[in-house]
Amino acid sequence: MVPFVIDFSGEFGPEDLTIVWRDEPRPPHPQLDRLVSETWDAFAAECRKNQQQLYNGPMVRLLRWTHRDGRWHLEAGPTDYANYIGTNHLNYKMGDLIGWEFFADPLGTSALIITSDRRLVLGRRGRHLAVCPGMLHLFGGTMDPSDRLPDGRMDAFGCVRRELDEELSIRPTEIASLKCMGMVREATTRQPELIFACECTCSYSDLRSRLRPGHPEEEHAGLECCLPGEREICDFVAGAGQVAAVAAAALGIYGRCRFGEDWYAAYLRIF
Repeated sequence: MVPFVIDFSGEFGPEDLTIVWRDEPRPPHPQLDRLVSETWDAFAAECRKNQQQLYNGPMVRLLRWTHRDGRWHLEAGPTDYANYIGTNHLNYKMGDLIGWEFFADPLGTSALIITSDRRLVLGRRGRHLAVCPGMLHLFGGTMDPSDRLPDGRMDAFGCVRRELDEELSIRPTEIASLKCMGMVREATTRQPELIFACECTCSYSDLRSRLRPGHPEEEHAGLECCLPGEREICDFVAGAGQVAAVAAAALGIYGRCRFGEDWYAAYLRIF
């Protein structure tokens, strides 16, 4: 089963992708609201038992999106991490039963790194994390209300730059190019994620030297990479073990844009 669904893909700059804020929280649903509360309490207790990092913070909920005049227009509102855990993350099977419009749908932003020595770089998440522990993943996180600009728009590109600085110490001056490659969802949870391609002026060895394995605030246990070739990407994913859906999607879209539909069809057969 292919672990991801692509909502749209291509190559988009800030002028091609607009996100506006709406004060529209998740609609109330008594059954789901009770389940969210119960799920969060149980999840928090399990994380404490396993000494995994967890906290409830504000997030940004994808409300709807449209395409017109060659541009993508998204609308987003408030949600939080507890609602995400209690809906998309752990109770996704309820989506088809009660309606996905009641789900948190936090909007993620993640980047595939292309280094100066032409390596595609991803991170192996630490085992101490509550979500996706040990999985090969992109770098990034989810948008939050602080990414809101004075005019009411949300700055997804700024969010990615901030996350790359926090996770890999990649300064804005070290980013040669940052393009959105599209929006994808994990096939089961349907949580939306904007994925980006970030070309930076750092080498792979340079990025590895910036990582702090074992540090309590470090999300990644290590970095992994492959060459940007047709065979290399497929072999890398096939042998990578646990791969997050957004990471698999990012590598698939990256290759699809460069190698075409026949390559992409072969890539999907890996799953």
